[in-house]
Amino acid sequence: MLTKIIRITIIFFFVSCNVYAQNINIALFHGVSIPSFTCTVHEGKYDVLVGNEVIFSLEPNDVVEFSIRRNKIHVSSKKGSTTSNSPVFIRGLQDICFFTLSHPLLKGKPRSYDNDMFVSLEQGSFKIINDVNFEKYIAGVVESEGGSKAPLEYYKAQAILCRTYASKYYTKHLHEGFNLCDAEHCQAYKSRCSYNPAILDAALQTAGLVVVDSSRNLISATFYANSGGQTVNSEDVWLTAVPYLRSIQDTFSIGMKGYEWHKEISVQEWKQYLQSKGFSFEPYQTFTPFTIDSSKTPCDSLVYIEDEQSMRDSLYSADSLAIVTIDSCQQYTYDTIWHVKSQINFPIDYTFEQKERKKYFSFRECDTLLRLREIRSDWKLRSTFFTITQNNNTIVFNGKGYGHGVGLSQEGAMRMADLQYTYDQIIKYYFTGVQIMSIQAVRFFQIE
Repeated sequence: MLTKIIRITIIFFFVSCNVYAQNINIALFHGVSIPSFTCTVHEGKYDVLVGNEVIFSLEPNDVVEFSIRRNKIHVSSKKGSTTSNSPVFIRGLQDICFFTLSHPLLKGKPRSYDNDMFVSLEQGSFKIINDVNFEKYIAGVVESEGGSKAPLEYYKAQAILCRTYASKYYTKHLHEGFNLCDAEHCQAYKSRCSYNPAILDAALQTAGLVVVDSSRNLISATFYANSGGQTVNSEDVWLTAVPYLRSIQDTFSIGMKGYEWHKEISVQEWKQYLQSKGFSFEPYQTFTPFTIDSSKTPCDSLVYIEDEQSMRDSLYSADSLAIVTIDSCQQYTYDTIWHVKSQINFPIDYTFEQKERKKYFSFRECDTLLRLREIRSDWKLRSTFFTITQNNNTIVFNGKGYGHGVGLSQEGAMRMADLQYTYDQIIKYYFTGVQIMSIQAVRFFQIE
């Protein structure tokens, strides 16, 4: 019964000419094993159904307890109880209905959701699906992702991006019996929109609008907290270069809450980390033929080399050294030797600069390169946009931005909205060469 209901919802959602009057199915607490939970009705009336049979009805402030008994769903409240092998459907009877959910593993206050709920069992844990109006879902995502104290034009831009994502990936979890989940890898959906009614207004005012590329395909509507003053090319973070995800200078993010960050670790920790990634710490200096005294045959003994920078002779070792050769016409040929191992303990320079965003970390002219996103992940840094300096025995990261940096900077977009930019100007600033159009038009052009 559950699978059949969800399939019908999905078909209507994307075929009906009034697309966004339909619902979408979102898995709640996805990836969390839930042995029991509580549902409290806050507004509206609900029926509790098993199959097509109404077991009992609920009114505001009624509480329902869900638990597992002998691999069956047990539902109990003051209005009645039942134990069932089949999924349980909590169906709202009015346009405005919402409830809260809480369970022992949920940190913080209970979460509230609009509309209906399907409850089933899967591998000894509850599987909870919110069957929710699409625009109310979008409003909940916008509030979860962007907070409740931003300007209206920002909320419009964010709603369009969230709608674009949901439309592009609506079959992502279809094999599991729902469209999307509430985790961040889909879109964060921690609650209904409950703190700022302007967010729902923004979703409704832009209902049906999505972002497309030059081929009228839905874009990957990526966003994050703060760019640090420059966004990132998609291929610098992921694998593929995408025409509309180009790096831009983003002055609107400068000075915002997530613009700067700071982290310190010990020199020894950083050195060990770089060694684990293949970087060499052998002491050497770099020379050209003109700074090296001549020698005609390879040698493995110690040799003297003149260092013009210090104006002194120093003792070095080399696996081979053949610097100057002379042919029969007395023509001199200079071979280049770049790295010679030094017997002198030169200090290691750990400095790393990023005046503009880079893709790789490099060190001491080594051939080894390390992706900055890997450093960010390993050290749990806020971004890949950082410089490195050394303060005695401490490595200092001074960074800019918060998040992966591809697409829209939320704090930059909020600043643009404060400066009276419109939602379409905000979106087109961060996404190169895109258009905003109705989902109906997108489907029409794809059919044509």
